[in-house]
Amino acid sequence: MRKLLFFLVFFSAQGISAQTVNSARIYENKVKFLMTRIDLKALKAGKDYVGLIMFINVSKRPLKIKEINNECSCFSASPDKRTIMPGEKGVITYTFKRPQKGAINKKSFIFFNEIKSPVPIVISGNFI
Repeated sequence: MRKLLFFLVFFSAQGISAQTVNSARIYENKVKFLMTRIDLKALKAGKDYVGLIMFINVSKRPLKIKEINNECSCFSASPDKRTIMPGEKGVITYTFKRPQKGAINKKSFIFFNEIKSPVPIVISGNFI
């Protein structure tokens, strides 16, 4: 049987770069993240990029995103909505504004009202 693969797509003004991710994770039986790692590999520095992290509320109660903390100001994260109803999907958009050349290995932490520990998203790669 084939493994189900999810695709994370980064959009830029000059093209699209896709990263295959195959590890979904469920946190405290309340939220299922389809991916928890953004691997940028090698992208051209100085261009804007946007990545999406998708998740599903698998609980029976509404989930609220209280805040998102990033380890650095080299990217920003914004949810498409703050309250996710049971069975509903949510999307967090990660934006990289004209990154400088060099490696990145940082985390973003997503805090929910119904989950004790923040959900970590690992962001790594290299801008060339």
